[in-house]
Amino acid sequence: MEYSGSRNPLLNESSGRIHEFLGMTIDYSEESKVKFTMYDYLEEILSDAPPGMDGEAVTPAKDRLLTVTEDATKLDDEQTDSFHRTVAKLLFAAKRARPDLQTAIAFLCTRVKFPDVNDYEKLKRVIQYIRATISIPLVLGWDESGNIVWSIDASFAVHGDMRSHTGAHILCA
Repeated sequence: MEYSGSRNPLLNESSGRIHEFLGMTIDYSEESKVKFTMYDYLEEILSDAPPGMDGEAVTPAKDRLLTVTEDATKLDDEQTDSFHRTVAKLLFAAKRARPDLQTAIAFLCTRVKFPDVNDYEKLKRVIQYIRATISIPLVLGWDESGNIVWSIDASFAVHGDMRSHTGAHILCA
């Protein structure tokens, strides 16, 4: 398509301090801060969650998150499809507005091909955590100190198939 000087009909223009984009709400209404939320998107995930994932949890994972039991019962095809779809939706949210989910979701992403009942319980814990913390926004801001602390870590070959995990954390102090 050749540029004719007119606006692209595929793009929406918005103005003001609050914007909707790809399921996110981006809010610039506070001085020196921007808030990212995905409340409606997360509510949809909760409403589509399989039965038995009721309740709330204070953390997205227990201390056995990275433990894999090789002889655990595998999920059937329908449960595997639901597991994969839910983890993919949570990955989208974790990368945009809920970095607190990233460790649990990164692990669950390694389990989408052949999830077992233990992986299902781990996903259940994430769903319960979202239910308890759905109103937490991602807030990025500036406090004039100029101090930023960024930590990165990796664990190599921690799984039987030699897969690894990486993570990062940024702290403005």
